[in-house]
Amino acid sequence: MHAIVKSASKHLLVFALLTLGMFFILFVIGLFTTLHEDAYRDGFMSIVYVYAIILLVLVAYSVLKRYVPIQPAAWSKRLYAWHKQTGAFVNFALIFTLITVVNSVMMITNLDTPKTGAFAYGHLLVRTLIVLLAVAIWMHKEIYRAFKAFEAHFGKEPALQKEERKTFFRRIKCTLFTRPLTASAAMFTTITVLGCLVVVVFSPFLNVQGGERLYASLVMLFAGMFFIANILKMIHLDKR
Repeated sequence: MHAIVKSASKHLLVFALLTLGMFFILFVIGLFTTLHEDAYRDGFMSIVYVYAIILLVLVAYSVLKRYVPIQPAAWSKRLYAWHKQTGAFVNFALIFTLITVVNSVMMITNLDTPKTGAFAYGHLLVRTLIVLLAVAIWMHKEIYRAFKAFEAHFGKEPALQKEERKTFFRRIKCTLFTRPLTASAAMFTTITVLGCLVVVVFSPFLNVQGGERLYASLVMLFAGMFFIANILKMIHLDKR
C-alpha cells in the first residue's frame, strides 16, 4: 500500500509540474499575442492525453512483470541502456519529433482541428515545454551530471578544455553521419522551436496564418531533414 501511495504521489507531482509549466508558457505567450479562447483547455488536455497513455503503459508493464513469468527481452534492456546513454537532448528531440509529426499528419487529414494564426506556433511551444519538462523530470539525474560536467569544464586547463570541445564536436559529427533518425530529429526540433520563438515574438508585426500549410511544412521539414541525414550517411560510408 505504501508503494502505491508513493508512486501515485510521484505521478501527481509530475503531472502538476507539467501543468504549471504549460500554464506559465501560455501566460508568457499571451504577453506577445492574443491567445485562442481554448488555449489553456487545449494545453491542459494535451497533457492529460499524453499522461494517460504513459500511465496505461506503466500499469500494463507492471501487471505483466508481476503476473506473467517472462523475462524482459534483451532488446528492451539494450533500448533502456541506449536511452540512458544518449542524453536528455536527443530523448527530447526524438519525443518532440514523433509527437509533432504524428499530430501534423492528423491536422492535415482533419483528424484534428488545425490551429491558426500565432496560436498555432504558440501551441507548438507549449508542446515543447511539456516534452522538455517531462524529459527533465524523467532524466533529472543525467541532466544534473551533465550540468556538473559542463561546470567543471571551465575549471580545467585550456588544453583540456580544447580537447573536450573536440571530443564533443566529434560526437556531433558521428551522430550526423551515422545515425540519420537521431540527427534528423535533432535538426527538426532545433529549427522548429527556434522558428516558433521568432514567429511568436514578432507576430504583432507579421501576418501569421498557421493552419494546414504550417503542419504540411513541418511534415516536409522532417522528411527533408531525414533525407539529408541519410545522404550524409551514404557519403560517409562511401568514403570509408
